[in-house]
Amino acid sequence: MVIHIPISESTSKSDLAAWCTHHRLLHLLCDSHEQVIRRSCELLRFLCDADAFSLADLHVVWHAVQSNGLDVRASWLFVLEALASYMTVPVCWALLRLIQDLGVSSVSMLGLLGALAKYAPLDSYDDDIEGRAADDLLFATPNVFVERCSVRHAAMQLLWATMEDTTDVAKRMLYDTAKTQLQDAIKANVDDLLDDDSSEKWTPPVVLGCVSYLLELAVHSLTRHRNVPQAFGIVGFILTLFEDATAKRDAIAAALEARGVLQLVLDDLVQFKASYAPDNRDGSYRVDVAADGAGLAGLNARLLADGSHVDFVDHIKARLGFLSLWLNIQPTLAWRFDQLRLLWTELNEYATLGTERTMLFKWLTTNALHWNASTVSFVFQELLGNEVFLTSGALSPLSLQCFLCYFRLTNHHHGLLTLDHVAGTPTSQNQFAIHHLPLMGTSMLWTVLLRGRPTSHSHVVFVQTIKFLMLLPFKLDPELPPLNLVADGLDYLEQATDASVRSRCLTVLASIIGTDEASAAALATGDWVPHGKASRGPPLHLTVNNSIKLTATTGQRLPLDVYAHDTVLEMQVAVARKLDTAPLSTKGLRFFRMGSEIHELSRCVTLADAGFR
Repeated sequence: MVIHIPISESTSKSDLAAWCTHHRLLHLLCDSHEQVIRRSCELLRFLCDADAFSLADLHVVWHAVQSNGLDVRASWLFVLEALASYMTVPVCWALLRLIQDLGVSSVSMLGLLGALAKYAPLDSYDDDIEGRAADDLLFATPNVFVERCSVRHAAMQLLWATMEDTTDVAKRMLYDTAKTQLQDAIKANVDDLLDDDSSEKWTPPVVLGCVSYLLELAVHSLTRHRNVPQAFGIVGFILTLFEDATAKRDAIAAALEARGVLQLVLDDLVQFKASYAPDNRDGSYRVDVAADGAGLAGLNARLLADGSHVDFVDHIKARLGFLSLWLNIQPTLAWRFDQLRLLWTELNEYATLGTERTMLFKWLTTNALHWNASTVSFVFQELLGNEVFLTSGALSPLSLQCFLCYFRLTNHHHGLLTLDHVAGTPTSQNQFAIHHLPLMGTSMLWTVLLRGRPTSHSHVVFVQTIKFLMLLPFKLDPELPPLNLVADGLDYLEQATDASVRSRCLTVLASIIGTDEASAAALATGDWVPHGKASRGPPLHLTVNNSIKLTATTGQRLPLDVYAHDTVLEMQVAVARKLDTAPLSTKGLRFFRMGSEIHELSRCVTLADAGFR
């Protein structure tokens, strides 16, 4: 069908729109092929621009949406999506009500909601709140975004509702799309703030109102203990958006702190653990926790029955991940000691899975540098250094590394040692120098060695602990007196009343002897000979390449005779005595084997255990 349009120079926009209405073009489109419908976006935009797309016209289109097949429905939703910024506020509101009545049941419907959340017109725009500071608008009532961008707000609410926990299989399949649409809508609504890093004024204020609305949505979820991972996802996404606008991001983080969100997060964690893992709440660091495989399957089944979109581990990860992000943005975030103890209790003492402890100790290590001195000391002395924990099966190689991290930091904050920040991550490296004695926490190391509970990983914990203990004498400033570990071990042996403690103490002493500089030197010179030559094991014939300049043997290949049961330190002392006319100190030397440096923690290991043949 060909329609002739009488257009002249005097034809106005309203004339053309009236002609379209008179000839019922919209009704003709409703009976057209779905590809024709998709090509009608410009026509309908023209009608909207000419104030010729009324509520009645919307209902004509919506009737076509409801009365045709999926292809035609998707095409009309595509067209309506393209009209989001052209329709009037009353028409947009009518469209939202129609969507609610029909139900959000397809990706196309989510696309339409996303467009309304991004581009729907504002109800009004007044300048009476222009230039107000963030403190006046974040968590303010009434919310300017809700009042002046009511359509966008309502569309975001529908997107959020589609993301909520549910057992409806069809709705669950829309979760990822709804999440993407909501994130795109958030970015579109706060985009005006991202280029200006002024923390004084937030313009336009409705944009800050959008941020406030989303934060309020997350807080509401926390207080109800519903849809919590989704809430953390929203807040984390907002904070990530402001990565380059640090002043504004800091203002948002400060508003969260003032709102008491930290305590809400921890209260929610308690509620979550009590609801889904109520069995291990006796505070005894139970070793017989369920195997991660079988235990996790049961926990996840309960979560799925309640409609959760994520599993148990991801629930814990979402909470710890948000707290890490917050600390990274706001290192001054004030944690009370009881809040840290609560986190420790829920994820360590009351752990249902080993994975919970793994995540907690990684979290504590990652955030160690964010704490002030008093907080570090509390974590070290009251939590990690607690005797019940150190003698429980919860002490694993990973938790030991966390303990050693706080051992170094605590002594650093008290001026007893200095961490070398140039040597990588000071929390995980043993690059430090000891300036004063005694060190805080040394007795805790002995507690681990003498009273640690036998478990599948206790041998690894024992070896790592004794390696660290043996390292300390080599970190002393030259003017300090020697750290006499043998004397300490003899004192513990004398005080021991339990047979197993005495046996362990003898094992520790046997490991210590020969791993200090004096005994190693005595062995090398023959001033000290172990009981029976056989105790040193079979002989090893090694070759030393000396690359140290200005020594008597620079560039030479030197033969070295040692024994398999000698320690690495004993070998190093023997090497130091052969390199020059005067014996060198091993502290200033670096040793390499097969292209790799021999780690300083290996000094107490026998040559046989270190792989020398």
